[in-house]
Amino acid sequence: MAPRQQEEKEKAKQQSQLPAEEASKVSEYRILALYRFVPLVTPAKDDDDDGNYWDEQSLMKHPERHPQLKHLQSELYTTLRRYGTRGTLLIAPEGINGTICYPYPPPTITATHNNQDDENGSNDDDDDPVSSFLKNHPLFGGAGLRTRASIWKENNQQAFHRLKIKIKPEIVTLGLGRPLEQQLHITPTEPSSSTPTTTAVEQERHTQNQLANPNITKGQYLNSTQWDAAMKDPNVLVIDTRNSYEIDIGTFESAVDPQTHSFAEFPDYLERLAGEYDWDQQQQEQEQQSSSNDSNSSNNNNENKEGVVKKKKSPPPKAIAMFCTGGIRCEKATSYAIQSKLFPSNLPIYHLEGGILSYLDDVAKRTQLNGDDGGRDNNEGLGKEEQDCSSSSSTFHGECFVFDKRVALTAGLEPSTKYISCYGCRGPMDRRLVEDVVDDDAAANNGKIMHVVRIRDDGDDDDSNNIEKHKKREQYEQLLMGIRNLPPLTYDTTTSKCTMALRALTTPQLRKAVTSKASSHFSAPLSTSASAATDLPRITERRPNETGRGGRASDAGVKVALFGATGFLGRYVSSGLGSNGTLTYIGTRGDEFAYRHLRPHYELGRAKFSYYSSRDKQSMADVIADADIVINLIGKYYDTKALTNVDKFPYLNYAVSTSIWEANVEVPKMIAELCTEMQVDNLIHVSSAAAGNVNSSSEWAKSKAEGEKEVLKAYPWATIVRPTQLFGHEDKLLNWYAKMAERFPVIPLVDGGHALTQPVYVDDVARTINRIVDDPEMFEGRRVDCFGPQDYSYAELAKFVYDITGQEPTLSEVPAEVVKYGANVMQYEGNPMMTPDMVNLWTEDYLPEMTAEEYAGQKKKDKVFTMKDLGVEATPIEKIAFRYLHRFRKGGHFILAEGYH
Repeated sequence: MAPRQQEEKEKAKQQSQLPAEEASKVSEYRILALYRFVPLVTPAKDDDDDGNYWDEQSLMKHPERHPQLKHLQSELYTTLRRYGTRGTLLIAPEGINGTICYPYPPPTITATHNNQDDENGSNDDDDDPVSSFLKNHPLFGGAGLRTRASIWKENNQQAFHRLKIKIKPEIVTLGLGRPLEQQLHITPTEPSSSTPTTTAVEQERHTQNQLANPNITKGQYLNSTQWDAAMKDPNVLVIDTRNSYEIDIGTFESAVDPQTHSFAEFPDYLERLAGEYDWDQQQQEQEQQSSSNDSNSSNNNNENKEGVVKKKKSPPPKAIAMFCTGGIRCEKATSYAIQSKLFPSNLPIYHLEGGILSYLDDVAKRTQLNGDDGGRDNNEGLGKEEQDCSSSSSTFHGECFVFDKRVALTAGLEPSTKYISCYGCRGPMDRRLVEDVVDDDAAANNGKIMHVVRIRDDGDDDDSNNIEKHKKREQYEQLLMGIRNLPPLTYDTTTSKCTMALRALTTPQLRKAVTSKASSHFSAPLSTSASAATDLPRITERRPNETGRGGRASDAGVKVALFGATGFLGRYVSSGLGSNGTLTYIGTRGDEFAYRHLRPHYELGRAKFSYYSSRDKQSMADVIADADIVINLIGKYYDTKALTNVDKFPYLNYAVSTSIWEANVEVPKMIAELCTEMQVDNLIHVSSAAAGNVNSSSEWAKSKAEGEKEVLKAYPWATIVRPTQLFGHEDKLLNWYAKMAERFPVIPLVDGGHALTQPVYVDDVARTINRIVDDPEMFEGRRVDCFGPQDYSYAELAKFVYDITGQEPTLSEVPAEVVKYGANVMQYEGNPMMTPDMVNLWTEDYLPEMTAEEYAGQKKKDKVFTMKDLGVEATPIEKIAFRYLHRFRKGGHFILAEGYH
């Protein structure tokens, strides 16, 4: 074979602000909690540009449709993602709320920073572009934006799995802004006299929402020192506005637990609370203070006479103080308590400024100022957790639960060493109750292992109670919330053990080792037999988050939207996704017969087929739905033409239905824009190695290059896959020569067939794409080149094909301009075998951008991945071609008496 001569090579451009190698070196992440109640949009007096009238009721009913909120959502997502940010931000007409995590300092920032200041919640933003962007934002920035920063150092891992910017009716749901049908369950088709009209109900909802608007009024702030003083006042009623499972692991002394499972239950609790006290008695006591002693004595006697009824109610508190994790819940709760007029207007209502997070941060600062001996005089009788907080006269006992990988925080916003997140319900669990049966091999697999755990009963009464509470709550949450991607948890009531199936073991060897080690820990059988999971033969590798018995019966723990599944490469990608139980949303433009061959790839219920039109953006959004990853395989090498009638001779004309540029540029651009708007975690766009030839005369190659640019412009974190020409059973490369020989006695070799190509096996590319799906974050903003092990000239490929098929056409070297005469005629076939643009492509080398040595010698920062980097070895063309080319032999492959057949 002729050696491949690669000429001018363009260096790969880095598309990501945070390359995978740099991300792996990040030693610190900053976690920023923020919120602000501020009107982000105002009710319009007139219709907007789209003809919508946005009054206050419309804003609460469909805030996700408001153009200004949609623009803000897109702006936040694009900007924050640029810095590798993850977490969740909620935006609503009333303000912004959320917690995010990002590398700190960003790799592009070289300025040094003081670690000690960061750990103490420093607000220095000189080297923090993320915090600076948020604090200076024109809509919600400024002094009113409350933030609290802390440093996260845990195995170089982010505290969140993905970035989500969500538009909601409320930034913290008090239940008053729920959709109409969820709140009152009205059936418009069957109205009754007892059911209020829609207009009346909407007005009532609007009135109720105004009762919890911190932008109108709210309680008084108390700093940490004032709060400690309030905790010691017996006349102050302290209310914890958090959920019960948060309160279980830590709260302030003397705080009341409202026993709520969600914030939406809190208004009902306040109504019940207001009815427990005799507020008239408080008013009478205040009046009695201004009266004489004689009249006071007389009134007290009268009070005693009337005490038969009033003894049922407790004496009212002199003030109410509320607190929560970050300050947002209690701020809205105090607003509702004041505006609902459940309590006397002269009753002071306070809330902790910045919540528990701010308090714990201040505790650490006070400890540093006062020295290690500051605070209480005697800590001998306290547990370790209580000593941590009591060292600075803290009135908070335990730890503060947070909704990220830190699970809980202690003084100084240090991550918990006591609690971990439950593998079933994600709630806090004491480490002492959990045994981990996976050894240090977890670190070697990047931590992508869901451990086998059990709850241990060591005879401690407190532990037994914790087990019982955790068991009941976990069963309750799984029942009501329908937790996805988890096998059902089973409990052994005699030993209080919690058993869970094996999950996310990255290699069969490790899975087998863990299973054998785990077998001695379980007295009850696993809900999914661990032994069966390892004994069953596997035809594919287990995905990082995969659960179940393996293969199609598994749940890969990821949702993928696939465009172009019915094409040549698409069917192989689909097969790989289905073989590991990936929930796949498949977009199709054909009928049942166009995609029915894909159904056997999936277990029942694991594939959803959705019709879409490339000119209907909403239909494409319906395909994406809630997918975590989108794969775009759409592409076309010719213009789709259709015959139309015309009035003049020749009375027929070919009209272009879908052009190359529409299929290769406009459609990928639309998909990328949708991925940004819908906040899809990852996008994999399949282009072509021909896109790297900037001097190509082929419109198809130019459209592929332009498609890449548009995709990266709309979604800068997309993974670009560049394969060379594909070969396989359904290819248009080797099959082309065989089919042309069946039709014509002479086969043209364009310009002598001297141009080079390096074909790659289609299944190798599909496996590469499936490997990217396994760990998409590693390839964000990167490129993966796919090519075969050997290059060939087109003349060599033709001889290779005819050597297998036994066909004997005449190979003729023909200039490209002459071949185009025939191509101009053949392009009007329904599925053309030749077009003028294909002739242009055959005159150019179709090769990867670099040689094997250059790929191997790349710097990590600018590295372009290859299939080998993903563990996929290129399959030689000689190994596969015979399997599907021998059918072109006259008489089939049995015609030969000897030789390979």
